[in-house]
Amino acid sequence: MCEEEIFFKYGTAVGLYFLTGCRTNPGKISGSPTEAEEMIVIRPHHLTDILSNYGRGSKFDVPARSGQQMHIVAPAILSNIDIKAKFVVGADDICKGCKFLNDKGECTRVKASGLVLQTYNITVDNKILDYLGIKENAVMPVREFLLKVNDHLPGIETVCTHPGEDPKERKETIEKALRKLEIRK
Repeated sequence: MCEEEIFFKYGTAVGLYFLTGCRTNPGKISGSPTEAEEMIVIRPHHLTDILSNYGRGSKFDVPARSGQQMHIVAPAILSNIDIKAKFVVGADDICKGCKFLNDKGECTRVKASGLVLQTYNITVDNKILDYLGIKENAVMPVREFLLKVNDHLPGIETVCTHPGEDPKERKETIEKALRKLEIRK
């Protein structure tokens, strides 16, 4: 596991997420807190998961047993949707610290159903990027991504709904989140 420093102020317009250099997260911008403030590295499906969970009322205040950093990254994004994001198909800032992330930055988790998450995650991330017309490693404010998601509702739920989830519910929770964030009327 890498050494990390996390600075986060709840309830402010600024969510600062700064990580020192880390071999398991090669895409992360590291260096000064200013650089970290400017960009977050995220998988597209993690952002649609954040939207869906936020639409359900999640406060993202409980750390994951796996060590994922959703409880850090989601509040940082939701408190400042103008933060820049680099959209990756690979390990991101949420994956950092996850016990299933190997030294190569690959997810080793296999669901009870036999679903290999590394393969699934790559597939769903590519589908979301393609559907929204975004290139891998594109950098844009989260707000711009949210506007694209909004422009593709209904529809986006057909590519970002996970196995066992209801696409109709996924659509409704994403719409609710976009309303809360004042992206959707």
